[in-house]
Amino acid sequence: MFHGGSLAGYTTFFSIIPELNVSIVVLINSIALGDPAGWIHQPALETIIETKKPNDYVALAEEAAFSHASSIARILIDLQKARKDIPLQRPLSDFTGLYRDPNQNFVALVRQTPETTEPQLQILFQARESQAWNLTQ
Repeated sequence: MFHGGSLAGYTTFFSIIPELNVSIVVLINSIALGDPAGWIHQPALETIIETKKPNDYVALAEEAAFSHASSIARILIDLQKARKDIPLQRPLSDFTGLYRDPNQNFVALVRQTPETTEPQLQILFQARESQAWNLTQ
């Protein structure tokens, strides 16, 4: 039995192998390019079951990280192509604040960036500086 899941800021993977009387649990509290919980879980499992030809998970993780990072650039290009130049009817400050999902442990902070010449909005998932993304240009 196994399960892998994620929520912004957290990824998990666990498996139970009753025949071997083994459980593997990987809990990660960071956001990464790929599935770090899975990349840690799989070689641990291969070691436990003594796989004759283990996979090269470092190479697979590097490939996944590169692919994930590249996909962000492609998404940005698609969004810029689809962008319509419609003037904003309300001040950006109307959109700022801390947005919470009361049923989940998730928050999104929307703020104005003071360091730019033209005000912009940013979203910070889980209110983390490491997860700050521009919403306006």
